[in-house]
Amino acid sequence: MNCCHRKGYALVQVLGWLPLLAAASTVAYGLLTRTLQFQTQEARQINAASVGCDLVRCFQEDVWQAKDAQRRDEMEGEILLTLTHSDRTVVRYATSGQRVIRTEEGPDEAERCREWSFPRGAVQFQIEQAGTTGQVVWITLVRNLPSYAGRGWPRTVAAAARVGRGGEG
Repeated sequence: MNCCHRKGYALVQVLGWLPLLAAASTVAYGLLTRTLQFQTQEARQINAASVGCDLVRCFQEDVWQAKDAQRRDEMEGEILLTLTHSDRTVVRYATSGQRVIRTEEGPDEAERCREWSFPRGAVQFQIEQAGTTGQVVWITLVRNLPSYAGRGWPRTVAAAARVGRGGEG
């Protein structure tokens, strides 16, 4: 019988490497979990920014096409902005908690609604008289950005549009 020497690992060597492999696996799992948390938070922030940009774009187009703007404070902290267009179309922006609801009523009696949601923020409307040039309507988006210390940091973005100017100087 031919006896050959088997190459392999001894039980002591396997038991010595096991804690090191366990520690490396734990560290890798922790890094992967943290990376996925950062990725999820970044996706939420990008989504919130795109929702805000979409609301501002739609708001500015409506204000530019309007001939009159009126703001009214409703009960329970709601704000209602009414824009009247020259073709008798009425566009209303209403804030309800952390939502903005845009309702458009045309001369054909058709009503179209659109809604934006701001989970960590609020939306405000203001109307200013700009000398003899007419009204300027402001929209202010206030969001609390999450931080890792547990408190949120407020971030304010404001945009304005002149009533009836079509976006031109």
